[in-house]
Amino acid sequence: MGTATSRTRRLTVENEEKACVIKVSDEVVKRLKQCEEEVRQQTQLQPVVPFPALPEGQVPVYIYDPRLTTTLQSQQEKIQALKRNDEYWERRITDLENWHKEMHKTMEGEYNKAVKELGIEKKYECDTPPCQISKKKVIECYKEYPKQPMRCLKEVQAFTDCVDLQRAILIDSKARS
Repeated sequence: MGTATSRTRRLTVENEEKACVIKVSDEVVKRLKQCEEEVRQQTQLQPVVPFPALPEGQVPVYIYDPRLTTTLQSQQEKIQALKRNDEYWERRITDLENWHKEMHKTMEGEYNKAVKELGIEKKYECDTPPCQISKKKVIECYKEYPKQPMRCLKEVQAFTDCVDLQRAILIDSKARS
């Protein structure tokens, strides 16, 4: 039940007469009239009774239905829901950041402990990333020419050369030890 798709039945009638009249059998006319009568019976409308007028001096009583909300109320509810959602995700991000910080501290402690146990000396200790001056020049150039990045080709090339040099020095120092 419901697994087979239904198709609309189509009937094409070619009109051979030039008066644009299609001949229909009496049986088809009877069926159409019968369908029309059934539709009329189903859709008979009840007469509309207007509200009675209130006597003078009497105030109409309005009943508040809490299920009905105004546009303003629904808008305020949406704003509150968005605020709750923002607060939830901010709290979630803060919790994740704190978890990552603690994980980093733990991993760093384990690393230092392993280094001490193995008696390995740290040969390359670098507090700051290399090539900061050339990096700063590249950033300044991009800020100066935001829509013309090709003007910063020399600065980018100098930064790339600096990074390659630092990488080669690091690899060489590891290979010697």
